Amino acid sequence: MIASVPLIVTRCPVCKKKLALNGTMLPGQMIVCVTCDSHLRVESLDPPRLAQVDPALSRTEDARPEAYG
Repeated sequence: MIASVPLIVTRCPVCKKKLALNGTMLPGQMIVCVTCDSHLRVESLDPPRLAQVDPALSRTEDARPEAYG
């Protein structure tokens, strides 16, 4: 049997559209809203809270944010 990963539903702070986050995400991880392309940082999962960040700060040589929608 495959264990299911919980989803955490919140809203983009920019466009207010619903986002379903993977329950294994950690505060500090970067994501991109698929609706408005805003770059967001996970601030908290309980309660779910996202903050908009400068796109230049969310991309590095080794990583880029995941897209969620």
